[in-house]
Amino acid sequence: MHRNQQVLPRSVDSSSDTNGAPYATRAQACSPGLLKRFHLDLFLRCLVTVWAVTLISAAEAQPQSDKPAQKPTTLTGGVAIFRSGAQALDSRAQLLRQSPTLDSSPQQPFPLRATQLNGAAVENRQISALSRYDLEIIIDRSMSMKRRDCPGGLSRWDWCALQATAVARALSPYAAHGLTITRFATDFDVHEHASAQDVANILELRDFQFGTRLSEPLAARLNQFFTRYKPGDKPLIIAVITDGVPYPRPEPRLVRQVLVKASRRITDPRQVNVVFLQVGGNDPRGRFFLWDLSTNLRSYGARYQYVRTVPFEVLTQIGLAQA
Repeated sequence: MHRNQQVLPRSVDSSSDTNGAPYATRAQACSPGLLKRFHLDLFLRCLVTVWAVTLISAAEAQPQSDKPAQKPTTLTGGVAIFRSGAQALDSRAQLLRQSPTLDSSPQQPFPLRATQLNGAAVENRQISALSRYDLEIIIDRSMSMKRRDCPGGLSRWDWCALQATAVARALSPYAAHGLTITRFATDFDVHEHASAQDVANILELRDFQFGTRLSEPLAARLNQFFTRYKPGDKPLIIAVITDGVPYPRPEPRLVRQVLVKASRRITDPRQVNVVFLQVGGNDPRGRFFLWDLSTNLRSYGARYQYVRTVPFEVLTQIGLAQA
């Protein structure tokens, strides 16, 4: 360099960083790695989306089994089936109109004609006490009842069905007119005058539904009792078997209103007993809702506190009959 030559400072324009390196040059140096990571992330996201859509499409397109549903024994009083609790249908075939969603696990449903399993055995003194009442069972058939978290590896539905069948069989010598079984979820169906064999057949149906609409079947059975009741009739026990809070959202309030309204028709505190039996132990909201009903019903305006709750850990130890 010539001594008289002037060295000018390197200009830094708006496309350079503070060190004087052009941004374009730095972006070019980093772009291969960034683009590779971007393309890999995009590819994985697309792959997951396609996989999910494929599974959903396959599930919707899967044909139903060609095996016909087991037909329960015809009940003496017939079967009343309700859609949204408003309309009685005169055909039993309507019960299975919706495509049932069954437990897809390879384990077969537990045989309901077994006689003992963790509390399923029924003692004579329990049956003697129950025989003094008209017993009705309202059982939840929502999708969550398929969950296998009950003794013996049973689903909630199978364990409750086993218990109910054992009680029905033991009560059969004392209950000439049978039991009343009501299954509920989105809809509900009522089976009156069910023998022990009828109970087994009814509870072997596994047509689960979404929703836990309890208010309408509970109101229907309480109204039926008060309509038919005459002085000297047996008092009523309604055992409600469920695993959580009624759903959709208005249901908890509606259930509470049904119980309060029914209490005003009770003439004796021993006339009606409603017992909630919670199955499954992982629903604290459900546990609190049932506890509230069994503790604070009078604070909501009920005439009597005629509701009680048996939590799951107690139910599995003592069984349905003692509960």
